[in-house]
Amino acid sequence: MRFRRRVFITLGPWGKEGGDPEDPVTVVGVAVTRRLIVRSDAREALVALADGRFALTGRTLAVGPAAPLTRHLRRRALHASSLLDRRWLQEAAAALADQRPRRMSGRVQGGGS
Repeated sequence: MRFRRRVFITLGPWGKEGGDPEDPVTVVGVAVTRRLIVRSDAREALVALADGRFALTGRTLAVGPAAPLTRHLRRRALHASSLLDRRWLQEAAAALADQRPRRMSGRVQGGGS
């Protein structure tokens, strides 16, 4: 029997103690290692954290591992209040999906007879 580990994301408002949400130094006490993308029309960003998680910063904060955070952003995009918000969330989800580790299938492509 295989058990799946439940992974959670942290959601909440962006606090003043977080500093500039477009260029944070730390998020929930964890150092930001790089900015992946920055929203052009608002002070928001998608950042990588030193502990391996990612964070979407701005009016609200969402922090978690790549896969669950990507799913969360895609769900939020479906219910976004504006086209600009929808596009931002879709772009952030796509950028985050590119950061996820890929599993190898174990099959060799081509070269067979």
